[in-house]
Amino acid sequence: MGRNTPFGTQVVNMRKWDSNQPFREQVKVVKKRGPKKGSSRTPDFDADPRTPFEALRYLLKISRPQWEELLGVSQAAIGMIERGDIIAGVPLAKRMIEEARVRGVAVTLDELYQHVVMFEPEQEDTFPTEGER
Repeated sequence: MGRNTPFGTQVVNMRKWDSNQPFREQVKVVKKRGPKKGSSRTPDFDADPRTPFEALRYLLKISRPQWEELLGVSQAAIGMIERGDIIAGVPLAKRMIEEARVRGVAVTLDELYQHVVMFEPEQEDTFPTEGER
């Protein structure tokens, strides 16, 4: 059987207090995960957008980092808005509309908020009537 360490790796034994074997250093090889430094994934503007906010960014063909920089919003906030976890506030939506207008795309607040369903609590009489008192 072969060794489990890659070729060219220094081997260190951490049992340095064992008098039977000479001290050897063992270096652990840590493999880096994720894309290589400097590489970036090209945006897929052909995908089906989840919300009108994401559809607007796809229509403008702006990558997410550029969109965050233009709007002055964090990456997490843009991600949650585009997934539909939170709803963008009106001032942020107006900034989006202004950036779209500058790039020649006309969009309204109604179009951006078309997926929003207003919450209406059930109409119950919370106060007791004369007969329940």
